[in-house]
Parts: sequence; C-alpha cells; structure tokens
Amino acid sequence: MAVIDLAIDTIFQQRFRSNPSSGAGTFEECVEGDGTIQNGGTSADRFDYLCNNDGGGNFTEDRLYFAFDIGGGIPADGTITAISLLLYTDNNSQNITDSDYMKSRIVKSTATDATTPNGATTGNAYTIGINNGSDVTIGTGDNTENEFDFGDGDLFDYCVAQHTAGARCAFWHMSKLVFDEILAGDGSATDPSGANRNNFDGDTGANPPVLRVTFTPAPAPPVQDLKVNGGSLKISSGELKIF
Repeated sequence: MAVIDLAIDTIFQQRFRSNPSSGAGTFEECVEGDGTIQNGGTSADRFDYLCNNDGGGNFTEDRLYFAFDIGGGIPADGTITAISLLLYTDNNSQNITDSDYMKSRIVKSTATDATTPNGATTGNAYTIGINNGSDVTIGTGDNTENEFDFGDGDLFDYCVAQHTAGARCAFWHMSKLVFDEILAGDGSATDPSGANRNNFDGDTGANPPVLRVTFTPAPAPPVQDLKVNGGSLKISSGELKIF
C-alpha cells in the first residue's frame, strides 16, 4: 500500500450574488446562479468563502474550486483504495453568525479542465448529487486540518474513473447552507441570517490543499528462470546463488 499527497493543480474562487432588482432577491436565486457570478482570484495565500445575508434581498456566496491531476499523479496500474481532500483553516478575519455555515460538503465539478473562473460556465458546472456524503464541520483554529473522506461513494467512484481515464478530478467546496439550498431547489432550505466569513489556505499559503490518495501498486513481474545455453556468465560483483 502506498499514499501520495497530490498538490493542487488549479484553485479559484467565484462570488455569487442575488439580484434584488429582478424582483426576487432570494438566497435560492443567489446560489443557483440566477443573479450575478463574479470571477475571483486564481492564486493566493488564503481564499475566503462568504455566505451572507446582506439585508434587503441581498445575498452573497463564495464558492471555491479545486482540481488535481489524479490521472498523472498516481501510477496508471495502481488500484486506488481511499481518497481524502484536506483543506486547512486560515482564521484571518473570521466571522461566524450561523453554525451551519461551518459545515461543508465537497461536490463534483463538471468543469474538469478549467484553469480560470468563467462566470456561469464554471460556476454552475457541478453535480450536486455526487459529493463526499456527509457534512464536515470546519475547525475554527488557524492551520486546522479539515478532512473530507470520500469513503466508497459516488465521489470516490468519480475520482477512480478520472484516474483510469488519465484525467483530472475537480470539486467545489460549498457551505452546508449553500449545499442544502441547491439540493432542495425550491427555496425551502435555511437562509443565512447574517454575515459569515472563513478562509482556507490557498496554493501559496502555509498549508495548501491536498488530495490524499491511498493505492495498491501493481505487483512486481514474476522472476524469470535464468538459462545459459552457451558462452560464459560473468559476475562483476556480489554473488550468485543457485537453489
């Protein structure tokens, strides 16, 4: 058995906002991308992810994208047995109003080859039903390791398929508030009640995101019999044992 920590290949942020001028101005509108989607940074010490009720029908949500080269980083003939995404808390300017904000999911992104944010093309590219399977409560302490274990569910299967195809795997981080709202699809989930802000270390931070992959290497080829039909056998060093 072997374990490899894959370094982040691509990371970026996108910011979703509701559009009260449309007459809706709801959290559902915000997270489903029916308001505005802004492109954020692609490299930083830390990436924040807001989830705010700004008042007056205004909502703000940040979504973080992560991609890893699982196809090139794990031997093609290896058998993957476990996968975890590790994100590390950076508590700079931390502000928490809603406890569900600090619970998170990792969701499959369908924009596997994205290298930069591109509005709705990347922001709305996800499959909400393929995720890590349960909420993970994010630690508030600086440099806290937060592990999202993919178990043996659909997100694990997706990563294994990407490895087989020699491709990347990509994900969105979503707060439980966002995940539940998208999953419900009808505005019935709980909205944020105020301002929420936390950060994860980015690609240039103290603890960049890591995809930890456990796999079984392919067995070594069997030892072949040594046959000398003629000529001579010269051993320059060591010894030859015949059993």
